[in-house]
Amino acid sequence: MIISKFSRGVSFLGLLVFGVFFFILANGSFACNDCIINNTTNLIAGQHTDVGDLKVSNDGTYLYVEYILADGWLMSETHLHVAKNLTNIPQKNGNPIPGRFKYKQTHNPKIGYFMYTIPLSDYKDAKRLYIAAHAVVCSSTMPSLPSGSVYAEFYSGTNSLFNVYINGLGFDGIYPAFCIDIHKANFKSNTTKIYPYTSDLISSLISYPGSFPFDYPENMDLVLYVINKYYMNASPANVQAAIWTLIEDISNVPPPATDFTDYCNIHFGEGNWDQSVVNSIVSDAFANGEGYIPPPGGWMGFILVNPYSEAVAKEFSFFPTWAYGQAVIFICRVPKPSCETAWAEGCDFPGKNWAMYFVYNVKK
Repeated sequence: MIISKFSRGVSFLGLLVFGVFFFILANGSFACNDCIINNTTNLIAGQHTDVGDLKVSNDGTYLYVEYILADGWLMSETHLHVAKNLTNIPQKNGNPIPGRFKYKQTHNPKIGYFMYTIPLSDYKDAKRLYIAAHAVVCSSTMPSLPSGSVYAEFYSGTNSLFNVYINGLGFDGIYPAFCIDIHKANFKSNTTKIYPYTSDLISSLISYPGSFPFDYPENMDLVLYVINKYYMNASPANVQAAIWTLIEDISNVPPPATDFTDYCNIHFGEGNWDQSVVNSIVSDAFANGEGYIPPPGGWMGFILVNPYSEAVAKEFSFFPTWAYGQAVIFICRVPKPSCETAWAEGCDFPGKNWAMYFVYNVKK
């Protein structure tokens, strides 16, 4: 096949232009305008969620890179790499490797703000810097709390006063539980019986639009503090007596009891708590539990309101009418927040993942 001189010239010119373009791109001397930021860019999690800002500045001596997360988000890790060209950011097949970035930090506990201070002398005479900023971000908000009607059954327990099986509103399992209404009988006195009922379920963090079935609903934060600190570290009897002390007027117990101790003996069983321990728990709650909200992985309380069962009424016919309808609080773990990777918004790396970098022009 005969190729003309003109055809050979065009082919050579095309290869030359392509080679120069590839060389420039590979060495980081070319960047689209979208990659350049003057001061601030977004932190993007999971490809689509704006979780805060990344701010970059310099004073001629130091480069300052600030991670500023929006409300509801916290960071557990940050990774940052600054280079004179794109290829000097650690990569494999065009995908950045945060674990090999020059600057990195683990944050425990998680934080919403962090700043790296980097000597510009490390990048002498650089007028343009290529920056990859990565973080592991986690939602810090409480998950949505269900309320409505559920089906419940009660069983004997070990670490709690009793266990309750809940079905409905996304609950389907057995949970530890305690009584919260001292004016009602303990319907679990006979642990061989199962007393099912349908009940209203309300989060202990939601203001109930009616009356809570206890005297001091404003102390529910203290109850949550006690459950989270003492549920696994004190006897169920001590925890139960402390809960009743915090939210009920123990000077106004109904007959036939003459005082709180008598009432607990009658309705709580053997009453085998240690009053000095109970006093210590209550004092700790008042001193440290104000405004307490269970953390991720902690214990969240849900209240079953106005439970009534014909089986209970028949079983405990010797109790007066006020004895029916014990209200309870059952507890379950607060889900730990899901964490995602986040990148400072800019241009895509040449690899197949969605990681990004940006370009910053050093101000002298």
